[in-house]
Amino acid sequence: MYDKDEREATISLICRYIVTMTVRLDPQMPSVVLKALQPIVQIEPDLPSKMDGSGPGGSKDSVVTVTEVFHYIYNTPNWQRFLPLMDQCGLHHPLDTRRLPPEIVQRAQTLLAAAESTFALPPNDPAYCDMVVPYYFHHNLPPFDAGGLGLGYPDSNMRLEHWEMTAAEAYAAVLDPTKLSGACTEATYMFIAGSRAAGLACPLDAVLTQSHIFPRSGETPLDPSKLGKIGWEYVAASDAEIAAVYYSNLASSYRDGKQPATARVYAGLSYTIAPRIGAAILANVSSDPGQAFAYAKEAVVRSPEDIAHYLVVAGHLANHSRPEAQREALSLLADAVTPGAQAYALFAVQQLCLRERNCDDYAQVVQQEMPQRGFGEMLQVFSADVQKSPARRNQLILEAIVNNPNNAVAWLYQAMEAMEHWDLATAKRAVALSVALAPNLPYSHSLLSQLASMQGKVDLAYDEARKEALVMQGNPEGDVAVASAALAAGKFSTARAWAEAYAKALPHDHSGALLLGSIAREQGDGQRAIHYFARALKLMQRTGDAGNLFDAVRAEIHTNLASLHTTRAEPAKAAPHIRQVHQLAPESATHLWLATFLKYYENDIDGQLALAERLVTTYSQLPGAWTNLAFAHYQQGDYRTAQMELERALASNPNDIHAHLTEIYLRIGEGATDAARLLLVAFRKRFGQWAAYEPGVALQSLVLGDEATAHTLAAKVLANNPREYHALAVQGLLTYRTNAKQAQRIAKKMQKLYPKMPIGYLLAAKSALAAGDLVAALREVEQASTRSPYDTGQPALLSPEVLRKEIATAIATRERQ
Repeated sequence: MYDKDEREATISLICRYIVTMTVRLDPQMPSVVLKALQPIVQIEPDLPSKMDGSGPGGSKDSVVTVTEVFHYIYNTPNWQRFLPLMDQCGLHHPLDTRRLPPEIVQRAQTLLAAAESTFALPPNDPAYCDMVVPYYFHHNLPPFDAGGLGLGYPDSNMRLEHWEMTAAEAYAAVLDPTKLSGACTEATYMFIAGSRAAGLACPLDAVLTQSHIFPRSGETPLDPSKLGKIGWEYVAASDAEIAAVYYSNLASSYRDGKQPATARVYAGLSYTIAPRIGAAILANVSSDPGQAFAYAKEAVVRSPEDIAHYLVVAGHLANHSRPEAQREALSLLADAVTPGAQAYALFAVQQLCLRERNCDDYAQVVQQEMPQRGFGEMLQVFSADVQKSPARRNQLILEAIVNNPNNAVAWLYQAMEAMEHWDLATAKRAVALSVALAPNLPYSHSLLSQLASMQGKVDLAYDEARKEALVMQGNPEGDVAVASAALAAGKFSTARAWAEAYAKALPHDHSGALLLGSIAREQGDGQRAIHYFARALKLMQRTGDAGNLFDAVRAEIHTNLASLHTTRAEPAKAAPHIRQVHQLAPESATHLWLATFLKYYENDIDGQLALAERLVTTYSQLPGAWTNLAFAHYQQGDYRTAQMELERALASNPNDIHAHLTEIYLRIGEGATDAARLLLVAFRKRFGQWAAYEPGVALQSLVLGDEATAHTLAAKVLANNPREYHALAVQGLLTYRTNAKQAQRIAKKMQKLYPKMPIGYLLAAKSALAAGDLVAALREVEQASTRSPYDTGQPALLSPEVLRKEIATAIATRERQ
């Protein structure tokens, strides 16, 4: 037996040998390995000859290296017989059922028994695996305290975790719900090992997609994460590859934990077991830049459809002199055969040229050597001069597509250009082509998520956003996409978690603050929204984001600030943001929408209609454009036209909140109060979490006779915004009969804050009438009438005509008395 110090030294030596991959089976072979191999060799005398030539760099030379030993023992189907050797070397296999906690084995057996009893099929029945395994797997997913063995699987994101767990940590985490969630890889270790320990009589293996693995039964992937639908490599993973991914995760953990030497040990072991998996992690942890670059290129060769490997190569290019970097970048593009591989290589070089700020140099070299690929044009798109010229940018994208119709990157950027002009049909076609050619390309699924949100397909939007988050490890666009999709679906806590994680990970990027501002706005917290939008602007100024590429973003932020300050009756604060929108994007949809919004608060109904018509004419596919037009026609009392426009709006987006709210106004205007009440109940049930719409709901509730709801919502709105127009109106209309003086104060406040809007004057007239001041009531109602030129169909509570008749009746009664 070896003492503790000798054994630890031997284990360290073995690991070092694995990394260097140079030691042969000779007298200097560590004795711990020889001791462990002896009893196995006695039973299998031909074992050394089987090991000879096994593994990366192995050759049949009658001498067995340590690399060949460990490659063989992990890759043999009966690797379990080498567990004593692994134990003595301090190594673990994630599927080693001996290491499963008894509680997990017991739970796996219980769940399997429940699945078998549900279907009452014997294990030899042909339908047994097809029926039992999916049921058994599904009931594994809840956490331990909820009856399953789940680890937060399948939702996982690197920004919400420290790093991926080891198998042992995963098993421990299941029993402790306070632990961090693991990822698909850890859940798969546990599911396969637990199923084997429980005695599941089905062929259960794993499917590998880039660096993630998930279980599969026969040909049925057990993949609620939808990873396999993204387009990554989708191949069966052997037990050896599962172990290689396991050691890759360990290497990443130690690298992130600032233990580079240990990280290299486990990366080397991963490479020894399965070079296709281990090459990428070795490239990330190798201390020698030249060696790291060599492993990165090997990773690309072994997995040409894995975008992560191209990014690793591009990252290492920056460590070379510029001419060599250009040659390597060119080689990377030239060697890519499939359209997908070409797209991933081109994307990686784009990231490199942006980081080095020399896209023109790369574009010139690529254009000279490969003019028909359409790559040079797509690199030139990112040059500083081209970014200032949208026309030139669009021309280059079109040239790239003409030169190479299979250029997935060009199709993606054509989709982005179309989105800037709200040409959704073109964007949808272009991004679909891009995804068909290169499913793993970043930004594609983010764009599909945006398009789905605009059509009200919130579940599809969320699925596509999660694909964006998973398509490339650490992809910041994925965080933005998931937060945006969750926001569109009204999942505010989820949206905030992703947005905050993004803002924490990239504190100098404006996107996190922009997202947090949008979430606060939709939740009715205007002051917090203003804070975040202002912060987003400052971050853009600080980081020097300039040129046309960011003008649309800045215009969007200024639009939000202008509209928020307008609803808070702060025209002096809104004015500079209005000017900025006009300067940045004078003919944009953003500018037209803001102008239409402002016309409403200026009570310019004709101007509002004219702008709404212009918005629809110019941007017919813009989400909400037809709703704006319908609301403008409602304002004029043209209910029939408004109804047709609402139908068109809801046909393009059944989830259009403003359209549903406008429909309730329409029913009220038509006098169909019963229908309006039903619609309002449905609206609150469906969109109740969207506090931004509570002012309108409060006013509608009051008009329809639900004073309690109106009072509650108005008080809530005014707590966040004491100057909100609709909530002030509700507050005043609820009190004018019982407290005319208080209502009069509210009326004067509204007239001061919103001098062009009618309700402040209408409320003053009602208050004066309740106080018996008929002269003042008549004067105020005339003021309201001049501000309500389209009074047709107004509900009695808000109608100057109805109030004028009430005042006339009161005057006649007084004269008779």
